[in-house]
Amino acid sequence: MNSCDTDNPVYRVLIVDDNQAIHDDLRKILVGEGGGAAELLGDEELLFQKVEIRGSRFEIDSAYQGVDGLAMVDRAVAEGRPYALAFVDVRMPPGWDGVHTVVQLWKAYPDLQVVICTAYSDYSWNDIVGKLGHSDSLLILKKPFDNIEAIQLAHALTRKWTMSREARAKRQDLERMVQQATVELTYHANHDALTDLPNRRLFADRLAQAIALARRHGEKLALLYIDLDGFKLVNDTLGHTLGDLLLCEVVKRIKDRLRQCDTLARMGGDEFTLIATELTEPDAAEVLARRLREVLLAPFRIDGNQLFVTASVGIGIYPQDGRDPTDLLRNADAAMYAAKRQGKNRAVFFTPEIGQAANDRLEFETHLRSALKNGELILHYQPEFELVSRRLVRFEALLRWEHPTRGLVPPCAFITIAEESGLIVPIGNWVLAEACRTAKEWNEAGNSGVPVAVNVSAQQFCRPDFIDTVLGIVKQTAIGPGLLELELTETAIVRDLEEIAPKIGRLRELGIPVSIDDFGSGYSSFSYLEKLPVASVKIDRSFVQCLEFAPRARSVVKGMVALAHSIGLSVVVEGVETEGQLEALSESEADDVQGFLLGRPAPMEKHLPKLAELEPAAVAETEAILIH
Repeated sequence: MNSCDTDNPVYRVLIVDDNQAIHDDLRKILVGEGGGAAELLGDEELLFQKVEIRGSRFEIDSAYQGVDGLAMVDRAVAEGRPYALAFVDVRMPPGWDGVHTVVQLWKAYPDLQVVICTAYSDYSWNDIVGKLGHSDSLLILKKPFDNIEAIQLAHALTRKWTMSREARAKRQDLERMVQQATVELTYHANHDALTDLPNRRLFADRLAQAIALARRHGEKLALLYIDLDGFKLVNDTLGHTLGDLLLCEVVKRIKDRLRQCDTLARMGGDEFTLIATELTEPDAAEVLARRLREVLLAPFRIDGNQLFVTASVGIGIYPQDGRDPTDLLRNADAAMYAAKRQGKNRAVFFTPEIGQAANDRLEFETHLRSALKNGELILHYQPEFELVSRRLVRFEALLRWEHPTRGLVPPCAFITIAEESGLIVPIGNWVLAEACRTAKEWNEAGNSGVPVAVNVSAQQFCRPDFIDTVLGIVKQTAIGPGLLELELTETAIVRDLEEIAPKIGRLRELGIPVSIDDFGSGYSSFSYLEKLPVASVKIDRSFVQCLEFAPRARSVVKGMVALAHSIGLSVVVEGVETEGQLEALSESEADDVQGFLLGRPAPMEKHLPKLAELEPAAVAETEAILIH
């Protein structure tokens, strides 16, 4: 048996050889039958002064043909007492040869360590590798073998077997801990912390599911967009603490009037949405909206205060008011603002007149198409720093739109439209070219060695000509080697893993590393990371928000960093906004950090003056405080 006694382990060893003499010799060497092991051990101690191997012992089993050996390995695995090591003869007529035997043994138990016993007239090393491949679980012992060599191989490989199992067990424990904690964090990431209702993210998923189900069954559903009237006054006059208590009481009353099939979500502030399915009556949505407003009529008594709130409700009906979540939500929202404009405390159905909001979106897209041509798109750059030294390691290029009437527009307001309209590709190519051009300028100004990281959409990355486009931009801008890095979101990579992985490998060969952005926001699985030649992962800001107050969150981040490091990836943690979060991260052993605390996004000209004050050789020591 393979004992758990770490001081005196007993390893199961299988000998597969058609020659009884080989069995006898190996038994003498490994278990001391006939006194051979003690004599050999003494020789080894004299030659190598390695007496520690005395603690290892072996339990030997014999098989005389490969098929018998396979049966014994199968049985050992089934019994939970697998063999650690097998000595396998290359030639065992009339049955399987040793190479085929090893192939079958590894299929049954991949962790098995193997010593192939071969004479010089048997297979060459190249022949064996050609059939079995390179493996650190395989060694060759030439016949006639040296006794000392045989016992050393046995001790070395069985210890390697033990260490491999222990390492795998520790990794599995770590992954299990991360998975369990991620379940909790995912719940909190998908639910409102105050009311415990589904938040905007979970609501979007629930709405998509509800629409899909209604489409499949030919049914209608209603989306109610609810905004509390007068809540801002409560917050401004009585404080946010009492306002939070009021929100919780409002939620309790509304939930008491809901059906089992309804989904209530908090969109933020005093705005809520309600997905109402199974509408069997024509006026069911109107009745539900009236009940919700009626339940708020009675005053709320909180901390000695008598408070009154009402609700303005916008109603969108699937499918006539929107056949997808985006349109339905936008139209219900527009109806809610119509209710506000009509005097509040009322419910308004979406109408074509209210649908002017859809025209506004079309106008917005039209403006976006001309934005690139008119030079309205700009890049801001946010620095990233080494966690321990605060050394500047790179800038991340972030897209902004200088709209002629709306001012500075963040990407969250137009990226979705760009993706849906196909504009994301030309915009993305412009971002790459502009970031490379700027990086070349700041490095030529003396700030050498500081790369730029550019976010790339999955739509852009998956284009057949993407790599050629990148190489063309690199050549055109003459950016130095190692100064361009790319970032892809985790969800984009997992969605198109088979297509994306080879491109990542090709880019790495060309000296352009790819990192996974927003890691943990979607799949949080390290299993696919081992299949990707990525350089690093960027842990999503959602894991950072509660680091100061949640030891569990610190353990999760530390575990994610350890797992990433175990497969050779560096780790960047984004979204660091407080000193407490930064201090908590000091325990994580992450490589780099980024966030408003260390440096806000700004045009590069805002960064360069302070960087220019430093000597070129000192740029690597730039402290985060210089970038504010």
